[in-house]
Amino acid sequence: MNALSGVDWWTRWVKKTIKVKQVIDGVEKDVDKRFEEEEPAILKAVSHLYSMELKHGPPSLRLRTGNRTDNSAIFRH
Repeated sequence: MNALSGVDWWTRWVKKTIKVKQVIDGVEKDVDKRFEEEEPAILKAVSHLYSMELKHGPPSLRLRTGNRTDNSAIFRH
């Protein structure tokens, strides 16, 4: 038995927050720095395998493309 699923992610902008040290009024403080980062378009596929006879599984095989806008090759993730 095999189950296969996939997701086609378009290029998108993701909001991220990191902690940075900043001197404010002579005191060093941790400050949240917010920014947006572009995540390139990718295609992800996952195949879950299951042996009905051996009642064993599910090992899974995961594949995803690299940055499709750069025509990158497929690699295992």
